[in-house]
Amino acid sequence: MIQCYFFAPDGKLKVVSDPPGVRQAYQDGTLYWVDLENPTESEEEILWEIFNFHHLAIEDCIATHQYPKIDDYGDYLYLIVHAVDYHKADGVFRTTELDIFLTPQFVLTFHYQALRTTTLSRHRLNEGAVPPDRRPAFLLYQILDSLIHNYAPAMEGFEKRISNIEELIIKKPDPRILDRIFQFKKEVLNLKRIVGPQREVINRLGRGEFRLIPLELRAYYRDVFDEISRYAELTESHRDVIMMALDAYLSATSNRLNEIMRALTLISTIFLPLTFITGLFGMNFQHIPGAGHWWGFYITIGASALLGVGMYFFFKYKKWV
Repeated sequence: MIQCYFFAPDGKLKVVSDPPGVRQAYQDGTLYWVDLENPTESEEEILWEIFNFHHLAIEDCIATHQYPKIDDYGDYLYLIVHAVDYHKADGVFRTTELDIFLTPQFVLTFHYQALRTTTLSRHRLNEGAVPPDRRPAFLLYQILDSLIHNYAPAMEGFEKRISNIEELIIKKPDPRILDRIFQFKKEVLNLKRIVGPQREVINRLGRGEFRLIPLELRAYYRDVFDEISRYAELTESHRDVIMMALDAYLSATSNRLNEIMRALTLISTIFLPLTFITGLFGMNFQHIPGAGHWWGFYITIGASALLGVGMYFFFKYKKWV
């Protein structure tokens, strides 16, 4: 799907959804924003047929699972950033790649999945909410600012999941909790691999490294950098907490196993002399003391019970149980 926004001669923002319309707006120099969402092969062709972007940038754009980066091709910048997609229903955390081309005339975004950032931006433009600053660098700032803001629900979800895991570890540790810990650890490490490079990308935009970012707009990018830096610190904190939760789980299961082994050892120790008594009087000999006595069986049972109870209270006195 193509959504191409351009300024008509009357100054109003218009939208077209076909490659010929994109080409015409590009030739007229009125392009503002081109958004490619899950494009078809024919729609992908505008990257080289109309805009003539570098083939290396196009290859990275079409490929998936690229890490955040920024490349300066002189006339334009090519950025790879990642949005977060956190589903509260199933508690699954995912990241979605967003490729961005920044030129002096327009911004082009490319993504294979629907993103909250681009969807909300399109809705605002469709409703006529055009910012007073219409420069492409300011539009890029708005996109990045919205994208980073959407990290907040994922971070809140992480904190809630950590609290739930810690409560389960204290109440009843079981192997299912271990699976949740490892899944959460995987998600946090994935976020850490994304946030680190992405923070560096935004930092480079805000420190005046590229001429396409005007001086007066760099403060806006530094504000976005401050926000993503805070999320990077939270990610490190979540990683440390989940490692402590893993240690707590292993400690809890180890203590539980020790308690079980302690109980089994106590039972085995109590039954050891009882087994000796029954084995002794169960030998196949004719002359066994008390074997022919009328009360021999009951005396043996009573003695065994008294011995077992006595050993239990002895262990209790020694505080071994």
